[in-house]
Amino acid sequence: MAGALQDLLAQHPETLIIDLGAVTFMDCGVLSLLVRVNNDPSTTLILRGVPVCVHRLLQATAMTGLLRITAS
Repeated sequence: MAGALQDLLAQHPETLIIDLGAVTFMDCGVLSLLVRVNNDPSTTLILRGVPVCVHRLLQATAMTGLLRITAS
């Protein structure tokens, strides 16, 4: 996932919607990359379909209030 995300970021999108519905595990490296994208003022990051395992990670790291998360 990290490699694909970095490839997308190289295109400098204005909005990046990432559907995490199929994700079963996320480590701190991917989370760090998401935070870096979120902190880039030129890109709006939206996370969609966040599974329970990822939502728990976001809650544990106090990121749920900082990242834009939508149900679909």
